[in-house]
Amino acid sequence: MRHTPEHFLASTVPRCDALAYDRRQRNRRPVFALTEHLVLLFDGHWRARREWRGVGSELIASEDVSWHAGLTESNGELPSIAETTHARCIDSGCHTTLRSHKTSAVSRERVLSLPHQAVTLGSLPLLVAQHWTPLLFGVPLPASYLVLQVQRAAPQ
Repeated sequence: MRHTPEHFLASTVPRCDALAYDRRQRNRRPVFALTEHLVLLFDGHWRARREWRGVGSELIASEDVSWHAGLTESNGELPSIAETTHARCIDSGCHTTLRSHKTSAVSRERVLSLPHQAVTLGSLPLLVAQHWTPLLFGVPLPASYLVLQVQRAAPQ
């Protein structure tokens, strides 16, 4: 039987909280806090919001995800560097739009052809839930992990 995110999360609270520590500095205080909320809308449509917060509750990064049997849309923001990201995924491809100070606030758009189902950090819990039973039996789950951020382009 294949479990969907609805089955997986039916008996659990759709929220995740995590703390990140800097072990190299032997600091016992968390340096980041992660919170993710998952909401079932209708007919297997899900929304997820992931937030990374730093000291003093400063928003470091956020991601809003739409999911319907796979990642359909992702919107991200890194306020401290004025960076925004967007991806719309259909079948085996994603159309991405990235904007930041590195691009002089001009949008960079790309169409990506992906070999596997697209996944981001915010959509990972939904992907795992969708494939929960095979994962329990050790079946590998190939996925194309999207890192949506503006990176320096190699000179052309």
